[in-house]
Amino acid sequence: MKNHLTILAKRLNKAVSLVGPSVPEKASKQVLPYPVLCAAVEKEHKKLLARKVLIERRKEEQERLMLEMVTTCVSFTPRLFDYDIN
Repeated sequence: MKNHLTILAKRLNKAVSLVGPSVPEKASKQVLPYPVLCAAVEKEHKKLLARKVLIERRKEEQERLMLEMVTTCVSFTPRLFDYDIN
């Protein structure tokens, strides 16, 4: 049984090395200098703030339109108590 596990481990290591690059190679490609990371974070933050403002404006516009529609509908609804039955 021990021999089987050793053979399996060797074959799995070989398969892993064939399928993907080693871990240190991946890590070296992903590391960016600090100023580049700061600039990317700042740019992303500004984009998110702009998106937030856009969403808030759309929401306010939608609320204004809904309020306008409700007031328009209320002004055109006939009132039952305004008419004289006599």
